[in-house]
Amino acid sequence: MAVLTLGQPHEEALQTEVTDLGWRGRTSYPKLVWNLMWQMRSQRYDAIMAFGLFPNLVSIVAFILAGGDTKLIINEITRPEIEAKFGRGRVYYFLRQRLYAYGSLITATSIDGLTETCRLAAIPVESGVRVVQVIDRESIDKKALGKLEVKIPQGNFVVFVARLDFMKRADTVIEAFSLLAERTDCQLVIVGDGKARSALESQVERLSLQDRVQFTGWLNNPFPVLVQASASVLASEYEGFSNSVLEAMFSDIPVITSYCSSDAREMCDKGAALGFEVGDYKLLAEHIANVIADKALSDKLIRCARAYRRPHALENAIPFYEDLIRKVVSSNRDLPGSVQKL
Repeated sequence: MAVLTLGQPHEEALQTEVTDLGWRGRTSYPKLVWNLMWQMRSQRYDAIMAFGLFPNLVSIVAFILAGGDTKLIINEITRPEIEAKFGRGRVYYFLRQRLYAYGSLITATSIDGLTETCRLAAIPVESGVRVVQVIDRESIDKKALGKLEVKIPQGNFVVFVARLDFMKRADTVIEAFSLLAERTDCQLVIVGDGKARSALESQVERLSLQDRVQFTGWLNNPFPVLVQASASVLASEYEGFSNSVLEAMFSDIPVITSYCSSDAREMCDKGAALGFEVGDYKLLAEHIANVIADKALSDKLIRCARAYRRPHALENAIPFYEDLIRKVVSSNRDLPGSVQKL
C-alpha cells in the first residue's frame, strides 16, 4: 500500500512507500493541489483517502483538475453544522457544501459527523460509512509508564482531560464535586489549559473546593495521571467522536460522559459508559459516587468498554480501512454503508 502525506509522515507510515506532497505552511496549498493532481493523472493511485477539512479540500480540487479514474474517499473528523456557528466555520461550511459531493465515498468517525456531512453533500446518509477511530494500545501503555509530571492525590480521584474552553463544561464537573463533599473523599484532577481556566479557578474558590480540585495545567503526557484515576469524565456540550474517551477505555478507566453526541449515547446504551445530560451536575455527582463506591459497577463498565473499543484497536482498524478501500476501488461511484456499521 502506498501513502500520500501533505507533510512529514508519521513514523508508522515509514514502513511503506511514502510520497511527501510538500506541505510547509498555508502558502503551500496551491503546490499541494498541483502535486496531487499529477499523482492522480499518473494513475499511480487507485484511491485516495483524505482525513479532515483541508486535506479533503486539497484532494477534491486536485481530483477535479485531474479527471481520470482515481477514487476519492472523504473523511470528516468534525461536525460541520456545529462548526458553522463560529467565525470561519461558515466559510468552511460553504466549501464543504460545494465540494464534498465530488467524493466517491463520504465517511466520518462519528454518527453526527457522518449525518451532517452527508446532508451537506446532498446524499443519503445510508450512502456514507461511519469509520473507526484508530487507537494504538501499545503506544498508550508505553506512555502510561512515563514519568509523572505533577503530584497526584493518594486516594480516589476523578480526572478531567481537555482543553479548558467553555464548551468543554469543566464547570459542570466542579459543580458536581460541590455535592460530593460529605459522600466521598474523592478528588478532582483537571488536566489542561485554556481561556476558561481563570473562571474555573474562581468557581473552585467560590465553592470552597481548593482542597478537592487540582489544576495541573497542560501536560506533555497525561497518561501517567489518567491510568491511576478512579474514573474519567467528559462533560462537553458537543463533540464529534471523543478520542479522550477511547483513550480512557483503552486504559481500563471507567468513563462518565455527557450526552454530547449520538456516539456518547450509543456507548452508554451499550454499557460502556455512564451518561448524563449536558450540565446535569446532580446526576454526574451520583455517577461519580456510585463508581467510587461500587467496584462491581466499575468492573462492569470496564468489561463493556473493552467490547466497545475493540473495533478501534489498531490491529482491527487497519483491516477495516483496507477492506473499505478495496470495496471503493472495485465499486461504482457510490458505496452503500450505514451509520450503524460499528
